[in-house]
Parts: sequence; structure tokens; C-alpha cells
Amino acid sequence: MSEWNKFFKNLDSYADTTISGRDNYVSWTLGDLLKSPTGWNSPNSGSSNSTGFSAMGGGWRYPSGGFTSIYNDCAFWNSTISTDTYDIFLTVRDSHVGKNLWDKKSGFSVRCLKD
Repeated sequence: MSEWNKFFKNLDSYADTTISGRDNYVSWTLGDLLKSPTGWNSPNSGSSNSTGFSAMGGGWRYPSGGFTSIYNDCAFWNSTISTDTYDIFLTVRDSHVGKNLWDKKSGFSVRCLKD
């Protein structure tokens, strides 16, 4: 998670990906700065993509194989490898960035972040 923590801390000094557990909020404000104004269902108001990250609502895949939340959510893998792993997620519903603990059989988007 260190690559995400560095990225988020650079944009929001209060952001924190080091907290553990499920459904944790990393930042209450970064979502709108990372989300593309297009590629999401409504309401996607407030999305400015001012960071140039251009996150789009790609949804994600359950460990069982079914896809969900396309145009409503997006989730990204992190580089930490373990039995269960954290993802970073954004949602159309609000401007937060969060993280969840998932089985690594799940399917998420990939973004390369330069150190």
C-alpha cells in the first residue's frame, strides 16, 4: 500500500492508507479529484479530475467470477501480495477514497504509480 499512501499524501496530507480492516476511508475529498467527469453513472457531480488520474467506473469482479458496479465504482489493486489483499476504491455516490480487504481472486483495475 505504500505506493498509494505516498500518492494520496502528496494530494491530501490527511489521507491514510495504513489503517487496517474493511471499508476504511483513506480520504474524504480525493475521489472527485481523481475521477473523470465521464465514464460514470449519475450523480457524478463534482468530479473534476484535476489530478489527471482519470479514474473511470470500471466496476470489479467477484471472486466467483461475476462482474458488478460498472459505471458506479472502480477499484484498483495495490502491490502488496498476501492471501487477502487491499484494494483502493472510488464510487459515484460521493467524493471519498477508501480501501477494502478482498480475496485476491477478485478482479480490479490496475494503475502503475511511479515511485
